[in-house]
Amino acid sequence: MKFPDMIINLLNVIRRKGLVETCLLCLNSLLGVVITKVKIFWLRIRGYDIDFSVSLRGDNTFFQSTKNSIKIGKRSVIGPNVKLSSGFGGLIVVKNRVGIFDYTIIDIHSRLEIGENTLISPFCYITDYDHVLRDKDMPIIKQGYKTSPIKIGKNVWLGAKVIVLKGITIGDNTVIGAGSVVTKNIPSDCVAAGNPARIMKKI
Repeated sequence: MKFPDMIINLLNVIRRKGLVETCLLCLNSLLGVVITKVKIFWLRIRGYDIDFSVSLRGDNTFFQSTKNSIKIGKRSVIGPNVKLSSGFGGLIVVKNRVGIFDYTIIDIHSRLEIGENTLISPFCYITDYDHVLRDKDMPIIKQGYKTSPIKIGKNVWLGAKVIVLKGITIGDNTVIGAGSVVTKNIPSDCVAAGNPARIMKKI
């Protein structure tokens, strides 16, 4: 067997065994850790209270109108293209070991608290304000906002594309089904789903 053929065969074996992919994955993970630490360092300089153990995956958008109004606890994960915004003096408190995954938007003008070990699936939307509608002859954008705090308990799972509206409390150990719109409080230890979300069963 000629030397070039040996090299080609060796490369084919490596491809079949997945060694190249494994090595690239390890390298990517290592670079990801380094990039995350640099991002967090830069965000902390700008006044964000983010623990160095947090994993920031991909591009994330952070906005706060006052210093330390976005707090993210230990071992939490922020997925690609997640947006966290705390405008008008709002406060976002994310406790330890929380996962907020791809393309989720959190837009807060008052207060949001997310308890430990909670999972927020991709494409969720959480907001604690909406527009005031009191004068049909005035543009909606000029009529101001109504705000009310949101609290999401410990060990909660929000399925993909869940919407949580202002003034909502979701209890501990609760699951909200994919595509649900949460317009009223949901107690602990249950599964809720639908638009509007209703309790389907107790856990």
